[in-house]
Amino acid sequence: MARSSLIKVGFLITSILVYACFGIFNFGFILFSLLTTYYGALYLRKHPKKLVYILILSLNIFWFFLFKITGGQVNIGSLSLLAPLGIAYYTLQVSSYLTDVYLKRYEPSSNLIDYALYVFYFPCLFLGPINRYQAFQE
Repeated sequence: MARSSLIKVGFLITSILVYACFGIFNFGFILFSLLTTYYGALYLRKHPKKLVYILILSLNIFWFFLFKITGGQVNIGSLSLLAPLGIAYYTLQVSSYLTDVYLKRYEPSSNLIDYALYVFYFPCLFLGPINRYQAFQE
């Protein structure tokens, strides 16, 4: 494995561990956003269907609005979930990525590790700014 690839994997593992330290539910939400937009973008490259784009975008934005409307806490039975750390940031970031791919501004990432690092990169995850995927790759 090339040195740059090892560095990327190291940054990704560190970012995942930092984010997971804030709770497994936090990790689940960001992982959901990461996987739906990554595989959704790959699908949209070959089948640019507006309905699929809207569905994937809506699934990701739903969680953000649900936590915003409820004041940051959702109760499901006896389970009480607090808003995931950075949900606004990564929701906007993955939405931007999916929109850019849908509008054919650039090709979707063919490397899950690169895309995961884009979403999980912890220095930006907590402080911003929201980056475009293309700028992050350069």
